[in-house]
Amino acid sequence: MCSTFLDGRVLPYLMLIEDPTFGRNFEVNKPEAQDAEQVRRSLTTKLSVVYCVVAAPSIVGFAMQGRMPQAGLAAFAVFLYSLIPVMLKRGASLRTPAWLFVGVGYVLTTVNFYCDFGEPSFLMGVWGANLLLYTNIVLGRFSGILITVMYLLPIIVFGQMHRIGAEFPLLSGYDPLPPPPLLVQVAPILFFLYIILEYLRLEARSRQRLTETVAEKTVLNCELREAVKELSRKEKDLKEARKRAEEQAELRKRFLSNISHEIRTPLNGIIGMSRFLKESVQQPGQLEDLATLQYSAENLLFLTNNILDFRKMEEGELRQERHPFDLGATLKHSVRLWEWTGQQKRVAVHAEVDPKLPRRMLGDGNRVTQIVNNMVSNALRFTEEGEVKVCARLVALDDERASVEIDVSDTGIGIAPENQKKIFDSFFQVETEGTLGTGGTGLGLAIVRDLLHAMDGQIRLSSEVGKGSVFTISVSFPLAEEKDQELGDTGLGAEKESELRILLIEDNSVNRMVARRLLERRGAVVVEAADGVEATEILEKDQAFHLVLVDLRMPRMDGFEVLRWIRSHTESSVAGLHVVALTANVMEETRRALKEAGANAFLSKPLKEEIFWKTVLAHSGEVA
Repeated sequence: MCSTFLDGRVLPYLMLIEDPTFGRNFEVNKPEAQDAEQVRRSLTTKLSVVYCVVAAPSIVGFAMQGRMPQAGLAAFAVFLYSLIPVMLKRGASLRTPAWLFVGVGYVLTTVNFYCDFGEPSFLMGVWGANLLLYTNIVLGRFSGILITVMYLLPIIVFGQMHRIGAEFPLLSGYDPLPPPPLLVQVAPILFFLYIILEYLRLEARSRQRLTETVAEKTVLNCELREAVKELSRKEKDLKEARKRAEEQAELRKRFLSNISHEIRTPLNGIIGMSRFLKESVQQPGQLEDLATLQYSAENLLFLTNNILDFRKMEEGELRQERHPFDLGATLKHSVRLWEWTGQQKRVAVHAEVDPKLPRRMLGDGNRVTQIVNNMVSNALRFTEEGEVKVCARLVALDDERASVEIDVSDTGIGIAPENQKKIFDSFFQVETEGTLGTGGTGLGLAIVRDLLHAMDGQIRLSSEVGKGSVFTISVSFPLAEEKDQELGDTGLGAEKESELRILLIEDNSVNRMVARRLLERRGAVVVEAADGVEATEILEKDQAFHLVLVDLRMPRMDGFEVLRWIRSHTESSVAGLHVVALTANVMEETRRALKEAGANAFLSKPLKEEIFWKTVLAHSGEVA
């Protein structure tokens, strides 16, 4: 039965790849799967080598008995199994040598059983059990069942031939083999026991690891539950923090809105009355006093606007309007406002405008004015002697756009190289021995940068300490077409101003007086109301008004309520009245609320006479 030993492909059974318990654990823990895989590969290599060594005597025995086909087959099988360690060392998958073991083992078992004349033996049963166990473990249950059925077929056929005494072709002249050596008889039993022991050992290891994994997962689940609780607490804290932040943001908006109203309302009276007084006062000393008063009020308004615009830029609410304007005239007017300040410091302030600049361009003239005001204010703050000059020049011109550069230069203290990149940061202020008392909010240049960014423009700085600075603004504007009319081009000319009849609703007596005098100096007829309730009483009796000017913040009935009351009276001519709101609150939400309430336009305080009259003329309707 020496030939039966060729079933030694049974030796690699201990690869144990398809143990279901192991499979589940491997899916859970990949490092454990890799460890078990390495153990099986090692066992397969060792058993392949052992088989080759043990099989050598069988090959010699077959040859000495003249069974050359069996000897050759055994030698070929040894050769194939000697390839197994080489394949595994080169990283081959275990399934490849597994099928090699099964295929060659099945062929050799069948051949050896046939060569034994179908006589069953204990060794053949052990080798067959090894083969089936190996197949089931390595290749899976389905493959194990398939090999079992195939293994039973030759047993049934050859066993039946042995029982009936049938002849076995190709074996005539051969006698049954003598009992194999003791090593060959003991080897399959040892192999079988070894496989079983390795299987049980690996299964025990798997169960131990499974227990450890379950314990670990239990701990992790506890930690996860704690983490979820902590996450829930943090999420709750974040929601509360977000709610507080939103409430604080809302409070900040309300605060800034109130500050805007409370500062702009008295400034409207101060600036308006100072302008009226300048027209009536003739004495030089008094004119200088009024100029100082007006400058102080406008400077306070300038700072207030910067703070509010900075908040708008943070919120992304900074508006860019688009209307025809004269850039040269805008620059000259802006510079003229700072001439008095320059005279007080004995610094010349003047503008030079390229005569080639187009007269009509589309853009936000008010924002251009704000940019120039910030630049000139900043230059004057750091210049003690010499000049501050604003130069505008045409860079390029085509049928659609004009590209312009505006230089704002000064002969001040200059800016050190290490501060030139920081100068446009919010709240940054240059602090040197000579600048500690210059003041400022540190917002002017930051606002200039953001305004230019919104206009697709750029700003450059060239400065030398002790000699001064030059800020160069590059921006382009579309050219205004003939159809783009100015705000005041409404068909109501100066000859119509004296025919206007306007209802003025304002609770502040000073502001009401300023607005009334602005209207009456152009010949308009003004009917006054101190609040919304008084205004509705007037409108119920008289709707013959070209325009209604209404303040937003009033006692008893505010401007929004007046607007809604007017628009709700659709059965009368009241609903068709043109309404312009007067407000010291320039927040974006106020603009949106006015539009939703039905206002035709709004004017921000302090009132500027030119803009005031353009708006009045543009939105005055027909008397019903």
